[in-house]
Amino acid sequence: MRFNSATSSIEVFDGQNSWQPLPTACPTVMLDSEVLGILSWAKKKMQQEKEIEELANQHAAVADAVQAQNRAIDAVKIAVALCRIAS
Repeated sequence: MRFNSATSSIEVFDGQNSWQPLPTACPTVMLDSEVLGILSWAKKKMQQEKEIEELANQHAAVADAVQAQNRAIDAVKIAVALCRIAS
């Protein structure tokens, strides 16, 4: 696929020796409901993390809790790794 700047069109290679222009209709891409749900979750998660970061910058108790959470997550990762090795 390529963009032909001389004709301002998108073209596809026909597999032989020539480029064929795509119809001039406006192409669209649709996302299924699972992908839309994932994007919605990611956006919400990003907003939550931003809020926690802002609060941690303003309040020592929140910063301490975030550090404790990070240490706990690291401990879980280590425990999981050790369990996998032992299995």
